[in-house]
Formats: sequence, C-alpha cells, structure tokens
Amino acid sequence: MNATVLLLGIWAGMDNLQVCSSVALAPIPRGRLHRLAAMSCICETAAPVAGLLLGKALLSVLGVCSQITGPAMMIVCGIAIFRSSLRGDDQGLSEAGAFALPVSLCLDNLVAGIGVSPAVGPAWTAALSIGLISASMSCVGVYGAQWLRKIIYSLHIPRLEMLGAAYLVMLGLRTLAERVT
Repeated sequence: MNATVLLLGIWAGMDNLQVCSSVALAPIPRGRLHRLAAMSCICETAAPVAGLLLGKALLSVLGVCSQITGPAMMIVCGIAIFRSSLRGDDQGLSEAGAFALPVSLCLDNLVAGIGVSPAVGPAWTAALSIGLISASMSCVGVYGAQWLRKIIYSLHIPRLEMLGAAYLVMLGLRTLAERVT
C-alpha cells in the first residue's frame, strides 16, 4: 500500500470516525451498537470496490443525491438522538438509523473507488485498502466513544449524548454548506 492509498483511506474514513464517535456517545443498546459497527464495516469496505466496478456511470446516476445524503442523515440522526435524550429514552439511535447512517456515509468511499487509478498500484488492492482503513476508523469511533462514555459517566456528567448530537448536527450542517456552495 502506498501513501496515496493510505491518505485516501483516511480521507474517506474521517467523517465515519467523527459521526460514529458522536453517535456512540448516546446510550445505545449493545446489540445495536455492534450492528452499527458491523454495518459501517460492510458499507465502507464494499463501497470503494463497487465504485471501482461500476465506475463513472454510477456517479452520473447518483448526481446531487450523493452530495447531500450523508450530511442530511447526520442532521437527522443528531436531532433524533437529541430528542431521545430529552425524552429520557435509553435507545439513542433507532434500529433504522443504525442501518441508514452507514449506508449514507459510504458514498464518499464509492467516489474514492471510482477515482482509483492504476497509478496507485493494483486497483482492487487500492479500493479494498481504502475501504478497510475507513471501516477501521468507523470501529475506532464506535468503540472508542463507548469507552470514553463509560469513563465520563463514572464522573457523573449527565446527558453526554446531547453533546454528541449537537456535534453531529453541526458537522452535518457544515458539510452540507460546503457541498452546496
């Protein structure tokens, strides 16, 4: 793996690290948390390979939708977690959100797979490496935030999930603003 592939993987996984760590600050049941991590890994790994296979034709089909889906889903999930916290639910992210969020966030990996060129080495290896780096960043976000959540809650700091939800909404709004302008 060369530096270009490594940097592409980190670029594609940065949003996943931020989003997954923000979401995992909510009181998500353990099973749903594992499903979120697994779905993120599947989507993030498969997307660059699909982008490599389907190429630029897929990009023309997705169009503007690919630009706003991820940020819109961040905003929706942030609002849902904030609302859940205000209501006193211990569910955090809904089951649907645990599946929809990773799917909407993998579109940047799809574009990365489309952009993989033979100049970075074997295209299959590069696409798979980008996906695996991004998937690992998702898992670091999910499980790292859960570990941090346990430490912070042991200090009796309430409603930590509201901070994660607010960050998620701000991240979605910022990303949406960057892509629209």
